Amino acid sequence: MSIEIENLSFGYKPERQILQDITCSMADGQITSVIGSNGTGKTTLLRCMLGLLPYQGRITLSGTDLRTCDRPRLSRLMAYVPQKCNVSYSYEAIEMVMMGASGRIGRYATPGPKEESEALEAMEKIGIASLAHRLFWEISGGEQQLVLVARSLMQGARTLLLDEPVASLDFANQARVLWVIRSLAKDGYCVVLTSHNPDQVFRVSDQVIAMKQGSILRQGKPVEVVTAQLIKELYGIEAEVFSLANDTIRVCIPKEDIQ
Repeated sequence: MSIEIENLSFGYKPERQILQDITCSMADGQITSVIGSNGTGKTTLLRCMLGLLPYQGRITLSGTDLRTCDRPRLSRLMAYVPQKCNVSYSYEAIEMVMMGASGRIGRYATPGPKEESEALEAMEKIGIASLAHRLFWEISGGEQQLVLVARSLMQGARTLLLDEPVASLDFANQARVLWVIRSLAKDGYCVVLTSHNPDQVFRVSDQVIAMKQGSILRQGKPVEVVTAQLIKELYGIEAEVFSLANDTIRVCIPKEDIQ
């Protein structure tokens, strides 16, 4: 389910363009990280990909123009995982996962034994089956994120869009969620995520798309794209990029912290 984006532009008003002439691709079996400062258009790009905004240009998924897809079909092709999910009712984790089936069974239909079995299978796939009958609002933030990932798998989609999936999580939960995301890419999923963390980008990404003021500044492999110069251009601070463990990992540290 590779994604091709051609000459994508979007603005809430003609005189205020949020995205300008975005052209890029995201491949199956890879993690693409979209980075950039606040307000540069990362989440807007995801919303365009989900068909939620009236963009100009073209987005195709394995050759299919997304404008030709109705909502149920699009939900079977592409799934979205938000930063967090506020729940007003006492849903169990497995009930949250089963909501991912609504595009297949109908918005107002009630999931049955088949959907419950599929939901448990999705939870087992990412290692959270033991949470099935825990209340969603009682589990940790990291566990909630994994439930939302399982819900996206329940849709049957092979393309996953994640908006800053570990932004509010502690160190252990960040690691756990990133491990799951990486394992899904190894299974052939096309994963697109937004991030503010260069270290995270080095850890999990196959491709980086660096955005500034609604345009792509640079794109390519993390080791080629995420440099001290890029950090300065994106965020306006001086930084150093260090190589660790025989260059199997890199970290980015502000210069003020090492002077």
